[in-house]
Amino acid sequence: MEEDDCPSPSKKTGHQPGDLFNADLKANEKRIESLEKTLDELEQELKELHNKFEAGTLTENRYDKLVANKKDEIASKSRQLEINKSRQLEVNKREQELKELTQELKELEEELKELDKKFGAGILTENRYDKLVANK
Repeated sequence: MEEDDCPSPSKKTGHQPGDLFNADLKANEKRIESLEKTLDELEQELKELHNKFEAGTLTENRYDKLVANKKDEIASKSRQLEINKSRQLEVNKREQELKELTQELKELEEELKELDKKFGAGILTENRYDKLVANK
């Protein structure tokens, strides 16, 4: 089978490498935004409960139960938010490491091209060229 006969993932799906990774990152960012908005709403609901209690429209027992439920919700959403932010930080760290490694690889490729030119021009002997390439 010829190499061209084997469809690559991008040929089969129309996606480029990294598309799924980027889509997952965007989805995680949206989850973070959504969780932050939900936490803001829950905090606002707590304030409203307090205002209702102060106004005398809620009994202390009912207020305490509602506040406890809201605080449980807030704790749960906060944990989810921290998990998602932690994922985002890890991805950002890995992405930076990948960029650094890619840059190092490009520099190494340039050095090897330069050695090839010098070898091709007769500036380096085969023995010296082999030693220099082996050290890269």
